[in-house]
Amino acid sequence: PFYIALNAHSDAKARNQAWFDLFQKKGYLLHLIEYRKNEDPMEMDFKKSVFEELEVLSQSWADVRTKAQQGWQNKFKKGVKDFFAV
Repeated sequence: PFYIALNAHSDAKARNQAWFDLFQKKGYLLHLIEYRKNEDPMEMDFKKSVFEELEVLSQSWADVRTKAQQGWQNKFKKGVKDFFAV
């Protein structure tokens, strides 16, 4: 997972949009935020929000990896179990 913080008053997002699209197409988890000029990325509140978001992203990435590593038999068993659990 990637956490990307860009200055809202710059053209960085437009210049890098092709890269963002490419990485998302390849399956990478990207979280893009734009901060204002008066917000300092080195402040503790900003850093705390970064760490919290990365924790969420890493957990969802771990879930994706676990699901991808399951064999088709396990996926089928889970699908049947979920179907009849309703």
